[in-house]
Amino acid sequence: MVVARSRAIALSGWFALCAPASARAGAVADFYAGHPLTFVIGSSSGGTFDTTARVAARHLPKYIPGHPSIVLQNMPGASHVRATDYLANIAPRDGTAVAFVQPSVILNKVTSPGARYNPAEMTWIGRVAPARNVGFATTASGVTSVAAARDRDLILGAAGSTGPAAMVPWALNRMAGAKFRLVRGYADDTATLVAVERGEVMGMGSINLASITRHGDWIARGVIQLLYTISAERLAASPGTPTIVELVSDERDRAVMNLIAAIPRIGVTIMGAPGIPADRADALRDAAWNMFADPAFIAEMKRLELDVEPMPGEELAGVVAAVARAPADIVELLKTQTAPMN
Repeated sequence: MVVARSRAIALSGWFALCAPASARAGAVADFYAGHPLTFVIGSSSGGTFDTTARVAARHLPKYIPGHPSIVLQNMPGASHVRATDYLANIAPRDGTAVAFVQPSVILNKVTSPGARYNPAEMTWIGRVAPARNVGFATTASGVTSVAAARDRDLILGAAGSTGPAAMVPWALNRMAGAKFRLVRGYADDTATLVAVERGEVMGMGSINLASITRHGDWIARGVIQLLYTISAERLAASPGTPTIVELVSDERDRAVMNLIAAIPRIGVTIMGAPGIPADRADALRDAAWNMFADPAFIAEMKRLELDVEPMPGEELAGVVAAVARAPADIVELLKTQTAPMN
C-alpha cells in the first residue's frame, strides 16, 4: 500500500481547498493517464544522474496517479546549467517535466545572478541521496595530495567553468597554493573519465565517488588517488581523505569552502519546473517518497552502487533556500576565489 507523507500543503485557492481529496486525486490521475512525464537529464548516457534517472523511470510511474509513461531527454552542457535553464524557461509547467541535474547549478545562481533560473522557484520533488563528491589524480601523475600539487602542475579535466570540477581546483589554487590546471570542454563526467583513461588529463576536480567505482576498480588497483572530498565531514567510505574545508586555514576561506561543501547535501535530486499545480506537485512528491522506500528500487540502486538516502521535497527546498541566503561578503569572496584562471 502506498503511504503518503504528512505535510503542510500551501493553500492554492478556495476551490482547491474545498474540493474533496478524492476528486483532486482523480483529477491528477486523469491528467497523468493522458500525459507522459519527461525526465530532463543534465548529462549524456552513463554517470550518476543519468543512471539514477533511468532507474527512477522504471519505478516512479507505479506510484504516480494515472501511471504516466516516462520520456528520457539527455541534455548535457555547461555543467548541467543548460538542462536547468531549459526546465525553468522552456519546459511545460504543468507537472510533465522534472530534471536530474547537479546541485552545483544552485551555487552557479548564487555566483551568477544573471543565470536565467531561480532555484527558489523550482518545484523540489525530493532528494535521492547526497552527493559524495571527490577530487582525484592518477597515481601516474605523481600527485597524491593537494600538498604535492603545490610542487608540480596537475592537469584536470572538466566540462565547463560553472561546476565544482573547475571551481574547487581554482579555489584551492588561490587558497591552498595548488597548481591545478584545467582542460575544459568535455561533455560531462563520463566523457571526462574517458579522457583520464586515455591520459589526456590526469584527474578531475569533482566527481561522484559512485561514478568512479562504477567506471572501474581504479581505487582498489591504485590507479588513482583521492585528493579531497567536497564536504564538511570526511566520507565514511574514505576516512583518510581530507575535506576541502580542512585544506584551507583562513577563516573567510573556510567559510567559502563550507558554502561549496553545502551543495553535496542537496545531492542527487528530482527537481520540477516552476509553477507546477499544487495537487500535481504533491502527487509527485508522494510518489517519489514512496519510491525511495520501495525495496525493488533500493535493490536496483544498490546493485548499481548508488546510494538511497532520501530527503522530502519540502525539506530539500529549505536547504536550497539556506544556500541562497549566504552572506553577501562570503558570496563575493566565493566569486573571486572560484573565478576562471586559465
